[in-house]
Amino acid sequence: MDTAREFNCPGGSMRPFRVGNPAIRRCAVCHEERPLSEFPKDASSWQGRRRLCRVCFRAKQRDSWNWRKKEPDIHDRVTRARARYDQKRNISDHRRRQAKAHSAVRTALKNGTIVRGFCEICGSPLTEAHHDNYDYPLQVKWLCKIHHIASHQENNAKKT
Repeated sequence: MDTAREFNCPGGSMRPFRVGNPAIRRCAVCHEERPLSEFPKDASSWQGRRRLCRVCFRAKQRDSWNWRKKEPDIHDRVTRARARYDQKRNISDHRRRQAKAHSAVRTALKNGTIVRGFCEICGSPLTEAHHDNYDYPLQVKWLCKIHHIASHQENNAKKT
């Protein structure tokens, strides 16, 4: 009763289908039959479980980690690629801190950690967050568009 046969899937491909106990599965690496509970859940898999048993998956992860420790230059290529991108695009540390601060304000507004206020100068309800210091991303002044632009122009005039 433990034979393999093929069946048509909705996508039209032929997949092997094991007739027999559905609670038992064969590992793709060690080829041992194990209970379904030995295979971690995986939503991207068509059966909802990984093809590798827990033991083989952990061994694969361990080998990958050991390889990274032996070859640190290859592991750091993402960091080097980001540095090259920043250098090519002339993205400064200041710009990166600015982007993180803006992102933190957006997230805090969604969470309700901070509440949008009225313009500190004219009292308009249509406001934007203005950072005096990007190192403190949630310390903002609420200014309308006109006063926010004017504030930046004042800061640029002070620098020159």
